[in-house]
This record gives sequence, C-alpha cells and structure tokens, in this order.
Amino acid sequence: MRIILITISLVLIVLLSCLLHELAHYFAMRKFNIDVEEISLGFGPKIFQKKIKNIYFSIRLGFLFGAYVKPANFFNIVKSNKHTILEKICIILSGIMVNLVLAVIFKILYEYVIFIEGYESLKSLYFDFISLINFTMTYINLLPIFGISDGSKMVDVICDRYFSKKVGKTLKKICNITGGFIYIYYIIIR
Repeated sequence: MRIILITISLVLIVLLSCLLHELAHYFAMRKFNIDVEEISLGFGPKIFQKKIKNIYFSIRLGFLFGAYVKPANFFNIVKSNKHTILEKICIILSGIMVNLVLAVIFKILYEYVIFIEGYESLKSLYFDFISLINFTMTYINLLPIFGISDGSKMVDVICDRYFSKKVGKTLKKICNITGGFIYIYYIIIR
C-alpha cells in the first residue's frame, strides 16, 4: 500500500510541475494581452472540459505526459508585429523559469533543511525527486525538440524575426534535429 501511495504522489508531483509551468505561460500571455483559448492537463482526446470566462479547462487522455496552454492564435503571435520579440521571449521563457526556480528551491531544501528524525527517506525521495523533475523539465524545454518544446518556439520567434523564410525553415530543421540528438544523449547518459 505504501508503494502505491508513493507512486501516486510522485505522479501528482510531475503533474503539478507541468501545471505550474503552463500557468506561468498563461499569466505571461495575460500580461501581454493575449487571449487564451484552452488550458489543458495532458494531450489527446478530452476526458473532461469546462468553459470558464471564454477559456476551456480540460483534462485529456494523456494527462501523464504534460500540459499546455493554447493561445487564441499562436502562429499569429509568432508572426505578428503586435508584440515585440522581447514579449514573445518572455512568454516562452516564463514556464522554463518557474521550473528552474522550483528545482533550485527544492534542491536547497533537500541539501539544507533538517527534518524530524525518522523522515529522512521522505526528504530524500520527494525533495530530490521534485528538484530532478524540474531541472529535467527546464533542460528539455530549452532544447528545440521536434516543434513541441519551448526551445523550438524560441527558434520560431527568432527565425521569423531575423532570418528569411527559406533560411528560417532550414535553421528550424537543423535545430530540431540537433535538439533531438542532444535529448537522446541526455537520456542515455542520465
């Protein structure tokens, strides 16, 4: 029974980290007056959806695999001149910064907080795990992987701003391939 409770709590920690990451994107979008269409926990077919103040909140079948915030029209945000490149980069980096801050906080707690005797294993399990998950999320989201990570969105914004369409498409492909190889290397070494 204890193993089941620990497993459930670790899954909830991952989901909470994903949700906090996406909420950071949401608040950054709201700061720059970008309408949000949907906030979702997971990918794939919808299990549950509720509309509150023109925003759909949903839980999807692949809820263990992440979360996302869907702006009303992301591609117009990337291509438009309505928002500066700094605003676009702030929106993209907001989630990454939340994961980095969480990782550092829980690493400090893991290293320096003294717990009540007998609970050291919980400290080791949870604080180190939360720190590791958030450092990993930070790292993965900085890489330009396959058009889904924050890193690939950053490449889109920079390519659309500073390079022609032809050079931009080639650079995006190179970044995606490189990001994929770095990710595979990280998984193998880790």
